[in-house]
Amino acid sequence: MKDIHLTLPAATAALLDRVARERDETRNGLIRLALERFLEAERKRRLSDDMKAYAVEMGKHSGEFVKETGSLVAKKLLKETSW
Repeated sequence: MKDIHLTLPAATAALLDRVARERDETRNGLIRLALERFLEAERKRRLSDDMKAYAVEMGKHSGEFVKETGSLVAKKLLKETSW
């Protein structure tokens, strides 16, 4: 693992300490978990954005049927896909 230094506002640090005690977890463990969850959500958001952009770009170069239905299909795929 890589060590990092983190400075927090006093109120945030106090809340972090309280939650860590309540969950019987270390501060580092809670921060690591929160950061991992954030980064995974960010990865999914970027993937979704890339897929949407691809669908839009493909719609520009496709026939009329794809232009009329492509974005509906893309929206349905994005909505129904489990990330």
